[in-house]
Amino acid sequence: MNVQGNVKRWVVAATLVALGGMASVAVAKGDPFGMHGPALGEKMIKKLELTEAQQEQARAMRDKYRADHKAAREQMKAQMKQFKVLERAGASVAELKAQADVMAALMSEKMVERAVQMREFRAILTAEQLVKMDELIEQRHQKHEAKMKQRHEKMAEREKSAE
Repeated sequence: MNVQGNVKRWVVAATLVALGGMASVAVAKGDPFGMHGPALGEKMIKKLELTEAQQEQARAMRDKYRADHKAAREQMKAQMKQFKVLERAGASVAELKAQADVMAALMSEKMVERAVQMREFRAILTAEQLVKMDELIEQRHQKHEAKMKQRHEKMAEREKSAE
């Protein structure tokens, strides 16, 4: 693979790491379902109008995975630190790619774990709650896409004015 392809892979890996870091922060702040934002899990619980039993189950799931989330965050931090050490030391593209691959594998594992956790959460919901949750998630995606579009437009304006 050429250097440009390796740089693209590194950028993708770095982006995944950054997103994973944000998701880890969300989990650390009480978000048991891998979504962004402090205590969004609790907000979702309220919006879905879960019963007391469902709330207890959701919180038990959060507590069950809390230690795993913390360990994964620490592991990702260590790998990112190692990547930065390699980068500053002038490591070869092959060494950087190998480290980026390790980080991408960790991110992949984290994504699968989040999917499994979401499946567990969905299993405690009623049909109506599932529909409502899907609607809430879609609203979040639309809001996020609008923000990203706005950000890209601002960047394009800055680039245009810099020319």
